[in-house]
Amino acid sequence: MLKHRKVFEYIMEAGVKLEAKSSTVAAAVVICYKFLNRMPPEESSVCPYTIGAACLYLAGKVEEDMLKIRDVTNVCYRVINPNKPPIEVDEDYWNLREGVGRLEYLVLRTMGFQLQLVHPHKFLLHYLVTLKHWLSPSAWERSPLAETAWTLLRDAYARPDWVTAHSPQTVAIICLNLALRIHSVDFPLAPEWYRILHSEMTSKKLITLSKELLCKLYEEQSADPRG
Repeated sequence: MLKHRKVFEYIMEAGVKLEAKSSTVAAAVVICYKFLNRMPPEESSVCPYTIGAACLYLAGKVEEDMLKIRDVTNVCYRVINPNKPPIEVDEDYWNLREGVGRLEYLVLRTMGFQLQLVHPHKFLLHYLVTLKHWLSPSAWERSPLAETAWTLLRDAYARPDWVTAHSPQTVAIICLNLALRIHSVDFPLAPEWYRILHSEMTSKKLITLSKELLCKLYEEQSADPRG
């Protein structure tokens, strides 16, 4: 089980509630993952969920999806405290808000101010457009390939260690392959469709990484006693 997986899932849930762009949520998770791996020892006692909130706020700036620190603070508090009333504008609120702002700078400094990321999202979009032209209109409409592929990509960010271990093109191809398998869609005239889309992909790599992603996401999740 990946350490801090619950923090990454918390970022993803807060991002959805904030109606942030998918690239913003992806950036927030990756930034948080990298920061937690490089975090200065003197900051090890900092709450990882506050770090997650700071990374989400920072990712909004990186992806030009300007999230208000007030909204990030309120939504993140609600996600981590679902059974409590909304946080009041009192000393605790201002402490949390200031903590998010302070940690934003710490993350920036620790990451060397290098936060530009290349996401799989633009590649997946391009691949889906290509596949749509390969399928008949009825076949495309009958199988929700796009929705499934996007869902798989979103879920993949619960394992940023896996996402960052592969190129964005590879991640997009794996999510697309799983969607095709789920809906039993084949391309008889282009059995090696994945090589047409990404020349570095092989059949063995496709099968291995597809199984690996499914295992990391869903089998580990079902085995987690915390749910």
